[in-house]
Amino acid sequence: MAKRTKKTKNTGSSEKENDQPTRGPHNHFQGLKGKFLHDQAEAFKEASEQGPFYTRVAQEFIQTFGYKLKYEENSPESTDLNTLKPELLDDLPKEDQGKERQDRLTYYEGLREVSIAIIWSVGHVK
Repeated sequence: MAKRTKKTKNTGSSEKENDQPTRGPHNHFQGLKGKFLHDQAEAFKEASEQGPFYTRVAQEFIQTFGYKLKYEENSPESTDLNTLKPELLDDLPKEDQGKERQDRLTYYEGLREVSIAIIWSVGHVK
């Protein structure tokens, strides 16, 4: 007989009774970043088009938390968020702009994909 599963609070993911993780979105986001994404759940439910919604959330996340930390890394709760805001590409040396642009695109694409799973799972928890 299969083991029963239980829902974990606010993630929509499930885990087996023996505490082994099961399939489903893994929540990389804790602290301020987790709160930011979880706060989007109500807007997710009201969004008529989810593609533009996820794009907006990813852009706001980057404007708030920048690119300095990997998206799964958290800064201390006392961090001044203004210190994390991204520099404009035009303010960087010309020779660094191409690599920085590519790094930012890679970060954005990964963030958008993971945040879709988190917001979707949180938005569907009753």
